Amino acid sequence: MANYRMTIQYDGTRYSGWQSQHATDATIQGKLETVLTRMTGQQVDVIGSGRTDAGVHALGQTANFHLNTELANEELKDYLNRYLPADIEVT
Repeated sequence: MANYRMTIQYDGTRYSGWQSQHATDATIQGKLETVLTRMTGQQVDVIGSGRTDAGVHALGQTANFHLNTELANEELKDYLNRYLPADIEVT
């Protein structure tokens, strides 16, 4: 199982912060995990280097996840950016 690092930027206006919450799926971590889980069919947990509060933006936030895949790094990034909302980007 490989350990992947990604750098993310986002406009947090529409989100309840970084960390997944049971009361809402409108979090950055939640959106990333949903796309990765849909892509792989495996439960993927994304771990952020820090957290943001509701409405906070980020440039250059780092996160990681573990994954079994044959996809190249660029393919993973392209898939994420294709299916993430427009206000979240993996750079």
